[in-house]
Amino acid sequence: MSTFVPKGTSTISGCPPLEDPAADYEDHDPHYDLFEEVIWPSLYNRMPGFDAIKMTNAWAGHYEYCTLDQNAFIGVHPDITNFYMCAGFSGHGLQHGPGAGRGIGELLLYGEYRSLDLSIFGYERIAENKPVREFNII
Repeated sequence: MSTFVPKGTSTISGCPPLEDPAADYEDHDPHYDLFEEVIWPSLYNRMPGFDAIKMTNAWAGHYEYCTLDQNAFIGVHPDITNFYMCAGFSGHGLQHGPGAGRGIGELLLYGEYRSLDLSIFGYERIAENKPVREFNII
């Protein structure tokens, strides 16, 4: 079985750097070699129809996230009175925004989650070093 990729279509792909050095906020140049060395072989391995794809453009940027588990933190801070948090989404903000907004709204209005229990994303998991793992989410 082969996968057919219609001519003229675009596919978006990417990957993190192979090493994770300290951030250089002046470096915004794509690492073009990652396409040939990492991205293309991974795509082709999963979908042989990608055997002839070519990179047409590239973009690079910094991707900030919670280093414990790459998930947002939502809820009341345990040590700071009247401090509510809903942050750390990085590239997932648009995806998670509606649910997180509803949850934090309920927490502010009612003092509890009502329709969505987002307590798993509370700051306590960071303080207690208990990551919430969700793999293969980009």
